[in-house]
Amino acid sequence: MTRAAEFTDDFPCFLCGSPDYKVLHRKGPYRSVKCAVCGLVYITPRLVSSAILDLYDSKYWQSDRAKDYGYTDYLADAPLYLSTYKMRSRIIDEYKDSPGKVLDVGCAAGFFLKVMDDKGWETHGIEVSEPVSEYARGELGLHRVRTGDTSCLLDLPDDYFDVITFWDVVEHLEDPRCALKAAQPKLKDDGILIVETQNVESTFAHVLGRNWQHYKYEEHLYHFGPQTIRKLLAQSGCGRFQPMNIPMTSNSNVLMWASPDHNYLPKQNIINGD
Repeated sequence: MTRAAEFTDDFPCFLCGSPDYKVLHRKGPYRSVKCAVCGLVYITPRLVSSAILDLYDSKYWQSDRAKDYGYTDYLADAPLYLSTYKMRSRIIDEYKDSPGKVLDVGCAAGFFLKVMDDKGWETHGIEVSEPVSEYARGELGLHRVRTGDTSCLLDLPDDYFDVITFWDVVEHLEDPRCALKAAQPKLKDDGILIVETQNVESTFAHVLGRNWQHYKYEEHLYHFGPQTIRKLLAQSGCGRFQPMNIPMTSNSNVLMWASPDHNYLPKQNIINGD
């Protein structure tokens, strides 16, 4: 049981600052609430920063309570993740004719980077969890994976990456706006940013209610919908962006494409994934 001292106080909406919200669901000390002004769904109270970081130890990746926290056996599902990322890498193929440099923020064990490495890309990753970042370097040979939080972005060169990805990451971050802002200068002028997160406005989320699989109160701090993810990206200085469809993914997800604020347009039409 987590000690009471490890929880934050109640706090206002991250996106608009409003203290007013409607309680959607409760579980233990946690409340899932919806901002009365902008509609952001978030968790309050939540674990303090140090306790959040402590979540991502080896037990997270082999969890005996995966419905609430982590994965049953993440590494055992490697073939599934590799297959998924092969399909998702086709999104990048639509925008980039040849291999370049890619950064995956929150890369976990590096399965997406492995797919891109096999395609000839120069791969870089940031992952807060030491066990899986070591796996990425040692087992997959992805030597440019750093162990650390999103502050590692500040150490990377500007105008360097052709693609930066945040696959299922922003919902875990205490300050996703800060991380997205830090990523912007690292992109080349024609670079693309891909942000994916679960869609709290999806049909699945509405039908399942409190039983929606993405209500993991310790680790998923925010739940975005199409409008609130747009607001986050706009506040983060992401420039022009549009929703995309995700190959082989249900409408429990939202995938957003964003460019930095340059005169660059995608070369294909973008379709809303929800």
